[in-house]
Amino acid sequence: MATNGTQVTVTTSPTLLAQDSDSLAESQVVIRNTSGSVSVFIGGPDVTTSTGYELRQSTALPPLRGRDPIYGVVAASTVRVDVLELAD
Repeated sequence: MATNGTQVTVTTSPTLLAQDSDSLAESQVVIRNTSGSVSVFIGGPDVTTSTGYELRQSTALPPLRGRDPIYGVVAASTVRVDVLELAD
């Protein structure tokens, strides 16, 4: 099982967090908001703070499998998001 961990700075424009690829086709991804005060909104390439799934402060999504590219956006400033990919 291959593991790849990255840190992504999410801005007020949709920011790519994870994308599916042939080498990670059977992978899972975990996304964690490291901020203690700012929510990150998760969705597709056109995600906004109105349309995205709210990932609250200091929380993580459960592992996702079989995914399309995942983007994040914040209302103001920037937030560091941890992304962990686990390939089967």
